Amino acid sequence: MSSKNILIMLGIISLIVFILFYNFIYWEIGTYSPHSPDESNGLFFAKQIIENSEFIWKSQLNERYNVPFFMPRGSVRVGKNLYAPLTAPYFILIIALSFLFKFKYFMVSISGVIGILFFYLLVQYVFKSKKLGLIGAILLAFFPPYVLYTNICVDIIPSLVFWIGSLYYFVRFLNEDDHRFLVLCTLFFIVSIAIRPPHILLAIAYLVPLIMYYKKLFTFRNLSVALSVSVIFVILFFGINHSVYG
Repeated sequence: MSSKNILIMLGIISLIVFILFYNFIYWEIGTYSPHSPDESNGLFFAKQIIENSEFIWKSQLNERYNVPFFMPRGSVRVGKNLYAPLTAPYFILIIALSFLFKFKYFMVSISGVIGILFFYLLVQYVFKSKKLGLIGAILLAFFPPYVLYTNICVDIIPSLVFWIGSLYYFVRFLNEDDHRFLVLCTLFFIVSIAIRPPHILLAIAYLVPLIMYYKKLFTFRNLSVALSVSVIFVILFFGINHSVYG
């Protein structure tokens, strides 16, 4: 391995250590409370899953006083005194699993590290320069909102990471015409939306290349591959949603 490659690897490793170290210091503080009410929604229902093996929470106070307003923030009523999260259930499942396997909140930070690596690969592949890839990774790793949300238990970073991965595989598919990359691109994008549905707006990033390369992209084989992957995950998506919300 050349000295240049060694420096690049050391740079990436340093970024990984930075994110994880920051996370360790932050989340090990015993008096921690959520940064914002948005965190409490995922944490509350993750606890509900672990303790009661279900997404639905029953309001004992509403039942006792015959009122409708004792409910978790960011929840939706799905029955009499029964509430489910507005946050996508997939992210809450990730939180619950991270608690069960003793990862605590590191799951979000780990996804942030993976996002840095994917961004490095994306920039390096587009510009054919490892140096620019490393610069891009550094800029992302030290971008204040990225650092902040990598250390907050919300679904923004995990969803964004899958979107960056989707974009990377999309670019590779355009250049190499390998349908494995199309499958991965579609898969990553669907998972990104499943974790955070509003991120479907990020599909705008694909519009320009879709218009420029429409003859190459809109073939029967390409559409069949993309639709097949999409249908499988849409079925899973609605299946889990139906089990949660009815």
